[in-house]
Amino acid sequence: MKKKNIQPFPVQCVTLGFELACGRHIKEFKKFFKIPVLDIYGTSEFVVLFMECEYGFIHHFPYKTYIETVDRNGRQTSEIGELIVTSFKNKYMPLIRYKTGDLVKLYETDKCQCGFSGKSIVRFEGRQSETTYSADNTLVTPRMVDDLVAQTPKISFYQMEQVSKTTYVFRYVSDKKMSKQEEARLIFSFKKLYGYRSTFTLQKVENIPVSQSGKYIVSFRAS
Repeated sequence: MKKKNIQPFPVQCVTLGFELACGRHIKEFKKFFKIPVLDIYGTSEFVVLFMECEYGFIHHFPYKTYIETVDRNGRQTSEIGELIVTSFKNKYMPLIRYKTGDLVKLYETDKCQCGFSGKSIVRFEGRQSETTYSADNTLVTPRMVDDLVAQTPKISFYQMEQVSKTTYVFRYVSDKKMSKQEEARLIFSFKKLYGYRSTFTLQKVENIPVSQSGKYIVSFRAS
């Protein structure tokens, strides 16, 4: 729309959903539309589960579901874990402790400025299947990778592939190729996240293919 000089529609806010909203894309939406950009989280099985309020906090809709998070061993955790959902209202096919495959960190909201009280998401970390690992086997979520990439304005789309325990390939789409200094800064940021024994290859590509479901995959481990 921006390239074709199409003016933004007269709407009150923009809502994002379906997949991980990358920081770079959120900035572009806010810059173009000049209105609030709010994140919605839901699944095909439960529809909308969380929505971001006007103060930037992502709250759970507690009327139809119970939510919890578990670690890799299936134990409840207060840290980043897989979101588990139990439905209340689906009398035809109730889902009990349904594994969503999504990683989040929950916290209890005493009283948000918007008036909400209850469970909220610190932030959505991405799909469990799209996580990578550092050299010392520490979990690296798609959101952690995105936090670093969002600081590089030339990158429009990207994808991190973990080839081996310490080897990674970072592919990116950009109108302009990054300078050697910009590449070095980005690689240094990746090394701080993944470990200094890790090696990274940066590849500028024409496009990043989406998955069969049409979703954009931020990171993955080579099979």
